[in-house]
Amino acid sequence: MLRPLADADFASIAATLELSEANLSKTVRNLVEIGYLATSKQASPQRTDARQTTTVKLTAQGRRAFDGHLAALRAMAGD
Repeated sequence: MLRPLADADFASIAATLELSEANLSKTVRNLVEIGYLATSKQASPQRTDARQTTTVKLTAQGRRAFDGHLAALRAMAGD
């Protein structure tokens, strides 16, 4: 989902992929640890309280890893 985007809102990712926020949070945390994703928090213009929104983006390393994985899948499929 992140490959064609500059970044995406955490809640939007969870909704689009139909994942619980807890499951997505664990996956994102693991991918941040290995350098494939980066996250940032900022105030949300849609909220009137102090809660922040989390934005997730694919890093250059993550983009290379994804592209390499996709190329391997294409090679296995004979594309």
